[in-house]
Amino acid sequence: MTLAANHLGLTNILLLLGVVLFPAAALSLDEPAEEENLLGTTTELPHWLQIPDGYVYRPADKPDPFRPFVRPAPPVIGAGFQPLVPARPLTPLEQVEVAQLRVVGILWKHDQAASALAMVEMPDGKGYVLRPGVSVGRKGGVVQAITPEKIIIEEKGLDLVGRPVSREVVLLLHPHLGDEHE
Repeated sequence: MTLAANHLGLTNILLLLGVVLFPAAALSLDEPAEEENLLGTTTELPHWLQIPDGYVYRPADKPDPFRPFVRPAPPVIGAGFQPLVPARPLTPLEQVEVAQLRVVGILWKHDQAASALAMVEMPDGKGYVLRPGVSVGRKGGVVQAITPEKIIIEEKGLDLVGRPVSREVVLLLHPHLGDEHE
């Protein structure tokens, strides 16, 4: 005999011995045994946890308990010009509106217009030097050109329907020239 067959025979003998010695355990398993109360426990629910007769849960008119109460505001369509702001940390020049900058001076040579420089003053009094290509303003503006009288800044964004659009903002060196004279 093999070891597996020997083991199977031993198992059958133990089962038969268990039925002979403990006949109460060999009763039909289909019949529920009497409920025992072990240490004061019971399988019956208290009356305040029992479901009332005829009640059926219908989630159709109830809020979803797993959705947050506060939802982010949907994007406003039709809010006019929406700037394209970079995802990187902003420089001090990009943290203020372009209109808040005051042009202090312009360094410009007529034969080297591409190397023109302009100095602007921030609202807090700090000065910065601008050259073409420098990012300026909260709305993603870039210095496009510097002339002897003005700085031209282009802001790129989206229009009402989501199409890319750009607009120019001009900062004048002498914004009130002629206003104070008669």
